[in-house]
Amino acid sequence: GSAEINEGVLYAKNYGVIVITAVLKDDNTNYCSKSITVIPPKVDDIQVSGPTEVQIDKSIKLQALVLPEIIEDGVIWESSNIGIINVDELGNVYGVGVGTAKVIVKCNEFIKEIEIKVNPAPEATDIIVTGATTVEVNKNIQLEATVVPAEVEYKIYWSSENTNIFTIDQTGYITGVSEGTANVILKCGQFEKKISITVTPKPKAEDIIVKGKQKVYIGNTLQLTAEVIPSIVES
Repeated sequence: GSAEINEGVLYAKNYGVIVITAVLKDDNTNYCSKSITVIPPKVDDIQVSGPTEVQIDKSIKLQALVLPEIIEDGVIWESSNIGIINVDELGNVYGVGVGTAKVIVKCNEFIKEIEIKVNPAPEATDIIVTGATTVEVNKNIQLEATVVPAEVEYKIYWSSENTNIFTIDQTGYITGVSEGTANVILKCGQFEKKISITVTPKPKAEDIIVKGKQKVYIGNTLQLTAEVIPSIVES
């Protein structure tokens, strides 16, 4: 039933209208009936906990506690502006667009609103580049790049300002093509940085030193060796 009664003490079990009848023990014809309406407890508050800021394309988790805690009804989550935030039935809030909007939490007739701010993704303020800035024609060097601040999630894109001077791939690996100077262009989101790279010509031989005896008998052989000066010249 909707209620239980014991010695005049009523315990309400379900919402609705119940009729209580009191009868004299010795006289069933003498009784009194009374209608009682069982109403749900009124929500006093909804306490919402969790962050109030979220980065665009990220999510945060909100928790809701209905007071008094005897209320067993769940809450309904809504967004005041789905262009700014989305919220699911578990209180997960997703940043959609930069700005502010409200999470609306409902339980029965009670409504609680929480303002949420959606922040843009952090932008790069610098790109720290390490590695040599000089390379010979047909030789290679490797550059490394670190984005500041570290929270930036944009990728770094590498390019050569003049591919007739040098080429570069998306790992920062440079190949010298011809003598000259040009810039490496690094882009991360809206941030751009340039690093000057100089391509030097291949070193030329200044001399060749031939070593070995200067006489040989007819019918015999003679071993000669040659040393290129400077030694960094590739034969």
